[in-house]
Amino acid sequence: MGSEGHDIHRLHEFVPHLAQRQPELLALLPLEDRPAQGESLLDWALALTPVRLMEICNAWVLETLSILKETSPLSNVLLRGTLLLTGEFDLSDAAAVATGTVPRHGDPRRDEIREALKRATRAGVLIYLADSERYCVPFPVRLAFEGVNFLDPLERESISLRAIDRFSRVAGELVEDGEQLSPGHWRFSNMLTALEFAVDAMEGHLGVDADEWLSSGHDFASVPESLVEPLMLLVECMGAALTQRQSNSVVRLLAAGAAAARSAGAHGREANLLMLMGQYFLAREQFSAALFAYERCEKLRLACRDMKGVVVAISGMALTHRKASEPELAVQQFLRACDVAHDHELHSQEVDIANCAATIMLGLGRYDAVIALAEKVMVSLQRGQRKHPAVAELFVHQGTAFRLQSRHREARDRIFHALALAKGFDSRAGEAMASLELAELFESLGEREEVVKWIRRAKNLYIQLGDYVGLTHCYLAFARAGGDTQGERDLDACLSKALQCAQASRDEMLVARVWHERGLLSLRQGFYTVAINHFTQEVSSLKRTVKVEALVNSHMQLAELYLKQESHLAAATEALRAQAVARAFARTGEPDALPLLLARTRSHLTPEQFEFLIQEVSDELEAGSLKEA
Repeated sequence: MGSEGHDIHRLHEFVPHLAQRQPELLALLPLEDRPAQGESLLDWALALTPVRLMEICNAWVLETLSILKETSPLSNVLLRGTLLLTGEFDLSDAAAVATGTVPRHGDPRRDEIREALKRATRAGVLIYLADSERYCVPFPVRLAFEGVNFLDPLERESISLRAIDRFSRVAGELVEDGEQLSPGHWRFSNMLTALEFAVDAMEGHLGVDADEWLSSGHDFASVPESLVEPLMLLVECMGAALTQRQSNSVVRLLAAGAAAARSAGAHGREANLLMLMGQYFLAREQFSAALFAYERCEKLRLACRDMKGVVVAISGMALTHRKASEPELAVQQFLRACDVAHDHELHSQEVDIANCAATIMLGLGRYDAVIALAEKVMVSLQRGQRKHPAVAELFVHQGTAFRLQSRHREARDRIFHALALAKGFDSRAGEAMASLELAELFESLGEREEVVKWIRRAKNLYIQLGDYVGLTHCYLAFARAGGDTQGERDLDACLSKALQCAQASRDEMLVARVWHERGLLSLRQGFYTVAINHFTQEVSSLKRTVKVEALVNSHMQLAELYLKQESHLAAATEALRAQAVARAFARTGEPDALPLLLARTRSHLTPEQFEFLIQEVSDELEAGSLKEA
């Protein structure tokens, strides 16, 4: 069959065909996935995503086979043949089984199907319709394997080993071509099955879980030589896709690949997989595990003299500290990465990392350090006669540091220079960033018309970029400037748009900041109840972050507002929540103002009332609703 039969878009044609022949299959789908009344099956299928199409095809074929397995010997032949061949077979008549039109006993097509199974080895577990139509359905080995109860243990083991061999060779071809599988790839399910078979075999030999072997490998036997290359190839091919999965088994699979690489002395491959593990842990806010993976990765990169990889590993540690709300440690690691990049003339990395460090240092008020860092990087670039688009952003950071020190002339020079550089590099991101910083500069100088002009320019650029974070900052800047003379006069409208953009960015800290600004505006307008609602929304957003100190301060702010409204029970509850969160999660301890706030709220309540609230807040903390992990 031609390679065009493998194209996922062909499923858009296969699904309506199958649904028309077996309309009862539609009843297997969730209501939201079924075609609307009067909608053509083709239009319905075209609206489905490729991943959902594959899921539907897999479910339908398996459902049909499970029904036919009890009544049709031929379907058992097909199912068993799929397993015994372990790979991919071209079977033009197999769709007859999928659609229930099984050839009757004595039909010569039965022999043709068996013959087709014998020579099926080429392109993946696919089920085709007629050869002339070239439709295909990815057929999942794992589900077929689990659906068969007539295999003895030795046959199961033999099938697993053949699947490992077949798909690891496919993985090797993909890796050699520089291709990595995505979770939506038609081969992903079968490659994952082969990897799981390999990890099962490895752990059975070692007598220990893969992740435990990785952390204490010297105490255990080596990975069997026959599994080393298949494990490395399968995990290398699928690693990036695995990190996107929500399953807890991901760590085990990545660790197995890393263990195989360690057993083979392949330090570079082990480092690659440890980087993926670090990314996986960081995305799930498992900070200690992420740091361990990145630290081990750095050592391996050093052993390989891969200094670019060393910089990436150190940057991973810095990102972990930043996400864990440890800005000082993040800065230390970013500066260390920057020094390594500087010493080994990795200029583009040096610029990018310097920008990361500068962003955090500005938040810490370390303005002189930002200025010095920018100067150091500029000198390095001049010596190397290198140019890099992100250097414009570094000039912006330096200009921001000058502005915050009230060195307005120097700030203006740096930012306009950054704007010119961004235009020269055709960097819209740099141009937008410089424009927004110019608005900040002119705001500090009291030049409102210039402020609005530069915000509007930044906003247009961020719209072109689809950057919701940048747009949020633009609308917040409009609000600070008192509104835009061209359509953004109403401050509440500015903040409403800021909230929409922040929510679209999925940055909970930014969402919390907008709710805070809306709360402050409501307070200035004298709408205390509305302000309380806004600050409560801020708390809800902060619960979904690791910014514990900000969450504690928000609870305290709500307590103060409730006190002003003489809602003493509510005030005491928020003060107690602030105390509970600070004691349970904050690294810096309780704020100094908290004991006094608690005393003020307690003075309005009876001892029985206060004890009741303490128990209520304790129950919230224990249930996990006070601060979501």
